[in-house]
Amino acid sequence: MSPDEKWLIYSVSRNNELSTFVLNTETNETKKFGVNTLPEKCVFSQSNFNIVYCGGPTQMPRVTLPESWYQGTVSLNDNLWKADLSTQNYEQLLSDREEVDQSFDMTKLAVSPDDEFILFVNKKDLTLWSLEITNITR
Repeated sequence: MSPDEKWLIYSVSRNNELSTFVLNTETNETKKFGVNTLPEKCVFSQSNFNIVYCGGPTQMPRVTLPESWYQGTVSLNDNLWKADLSTQNYEQLLSDREEVDQSFDMTKLAVSPDDEFILFVNKKDLTLWSLEITNITR
């Protein structure tokens, strides 16, 4: 849920397929979210609540999610995305293995108060990562 409670991101799992949606609580309109992911892999901007950053898997496994992910029986390989929910624009900020030759299963995402950095834990090895986003966002 966005801090202003306007946006709700949620996922539905059916027949080992995950679909992600966004609900505008002001208009009660639901749309398919442009990044198929778990809501736990998303964090809202601190300065613009229409902006959300999400770790989105490069390939979604055909397993029971989110249970398999919570139990640690499946690991995801995430790209980092920036989504503007008001315009439905999506921008990929970081590709899996792009900059550090490492694969990320992003969790516990956080945005710095000035929207300069995204922090996340890589669930694969529990390392903490920081990415400066002011230089890569347009």
